[in-house]
Amino acid sequence: MESVSLQSILASAFVSALISGWFLLKSKKEDYKHTYYKMILERRLQAYSKVEALITEIKVAIVDDKDNRPYHLLFSQDEKRSLAYSLIYQITSESMYFSDNLFEEILCLNKMLFRIGESDLTEHGKNHYREIAEQRTRIERIFYNDMISLHDIPSFLKNKKTKDGYVDLSKQVIPPKKAST
Repeated sequence: MESVSLQSILASAFVSALISGWFLLKSKKEDYKHTYYKMILERRLQAYSKVEALITEIKVAIVDDKDNRPYHLLFSQDEKRSLAYSLIYQITSESMYFSDNLFEEILCLNKMLFRIGESDLTEHGKNHYREIAEQRTRIERIFYNDMISLHDIPSFLKNKKTKDGYVDLSKQVIPPKKAST
């Protein structure tokens, strides 16, 4: 009788150890997943803060005293041009942390800014004020919509599309030079 009781105790201890070990492994796996999601959320928040800085630069408008035409703060000084390119560079380098819709709209803005080239910055801002303002509005709407679900990392990862992000800007936005006669 004593051996049956000892066998019963050992068997129940073994089953208990297996069950608790299984729960411990499952718990560790969940901890790892949550740590990973937390890391991605932090990176997304950092990336989105750069988009917010870009929005601010193209949200503030100035009206020229000479011709009463509006333009965005971004086009007020040549130093702002390098800021814009720097922000776009930082944003595009973190494209994997944005929703696909937001990143597509940022690329559209990049194309608009790329058209500036070496032209007069302020004049470009005046000529394209409405177009840039409308693009900023599209970016803002998607930005705020993304903020609602920014924490939902599993859904974000599941819906993220991989695609070739290369766009030959020179063929799209720079008109060919006319031959001088």
